[in-house]
Formats: sequence, C-alpha cells, structure tokens
Amino acid sequence: FYTATDSSGNTATCSFEVISGDYEDPTIICPGTIDLSAQSGTCSGLVGDVLGMVLNFGDNCTADADLVLSQSPAIGSPLNTGDVISITVTDLWGRTSTCAMTVGIIDSEPPVFDNCPGGATPILFSDPGTCSHLYPIPVIESTDACDGDTESDRRTFLLEDGNPIWQDITGQVDHALALGVHQFRDVHRDDIGNMAECFWSVEVRDNIAPVAICQSDSVTLGGSGDRK
Repeated sequence: FYTATDSSGNTATCSFEVISGDYEDPTIICPGTIDLSAQSGTCSGLVGDVLGMVLNFGDNCTADADLVLSQSPAIGSPLNTGDVISITVTDLWGRTSTCAMTVGIIDSEPPVFDNCPGGATPILFSDPGTCSHLYPIPVIESTDACDGDTESDRRTFLLEDGNPIWQDITGQVDHALALGVHQFRDVHRDDIGNMAECFWSVEVRDNIAPVAICQSDSVTLGGSGDRK
C-alpha cells in the first residue's frame, strides 16, 4: 500500500498487486542429424526414443527435474531421408524451446534381381556354317528401395570355357561363344555401394553333321568282282 498525506493531515491510499512470473524460454541443444536404419524392403526408418540424444537443456526458473521433454513425431513413426525430428522442452510456466534433427537413412540392403537367369544351364547349338554361337547378352534388371536406377552401375563379365580370366563385356549386345560351357556374371550396385551378383551359364554344342566329299571315279569290275 501507498499512503499520501497533505499538510492538513488528509490522507489517500492506493494499492497494487505484484505478480512474479517466468518470461524467459528454457534452452535446449540436440545434434543436428540422426541416422536411422532402413526397414527391410523399404527406404524408411522407424524413429525410436530420441530424448536421450539431447545434449543439454535448462531453465532459469524451473529445475531440470521439473522440465518436460517431448518428441515429434512419435516413437515408431516411419521417416525418410530429409525428414525432421523435433524435441521440445517445457518449463513449469508453459514456456517452450525446440531443437531439430535432420534424418538420414542407412541402407544396408543390396539390389534384388528381377530376371536373373540362374538355374539349369541351357544348351545352345552352333550357328550354321560356324563352330560358335552368337549369344545375345540378356539385359538383367534389378530393383532397390533406395535407388531407382541400379542398372546405371551395372557390370557384366564372361568366363569362357578354357579361359581362366573373367572378361568385362559390359555394354555388349551379343558375344560369339565357342563350343563348351561359359559362365556369366552381372554385378549391380546401388547408390550406397551395396552389391548384388547374378550368375548363369550356357553350353554351346555342335549339332552340324560333317560333310562327306567323294571323288568322282569310275571302276570296272570283272565277272569275279575283281577290278580290271
């Protein structure tokens, strides 16, 4: 209360109420990024409990034990590369501060082949007039949850029968194969470097009969069958 008194002793009184409060936001610091492992067959990761990743938080009026931390999105939410996880600290006066972490996805799954020949070795036959078969190189395709173009890093190799060295035939449309069993290998990599290999083989056989050439000659036989 405040009282004012004049020289004649007259007085007047006024009063006002003082309300104390916290007008300063709490502080919070968290890492700028977080890596999540991709779920099988997807390029998304599930967010876990990330409150423990907070590096520091505090408030000028609220004790640390009374500060409340919360995260968004909730635990178990699927996230992709570039998504953001926010952590918020709230003091007893309802004042808040937020820090954010940008999501990165760890992809550990290799591409999956769609049409790897594999299995039994097909038997091919030499082309007419040759002792080899012109084999059309199949286009092997693959898919990857995190890389829509795994064929861009595709390599094709050939191990010909009798040759111990794998040849790089990437980009060839076809290849002349001699008689024998030949092995092929296609290698696909995704953007992260995860690699998948497809193996198959073909056998080339000769099914062209030899050509017999007889000399033109006349033989005269006697009555006993002897040549005269």
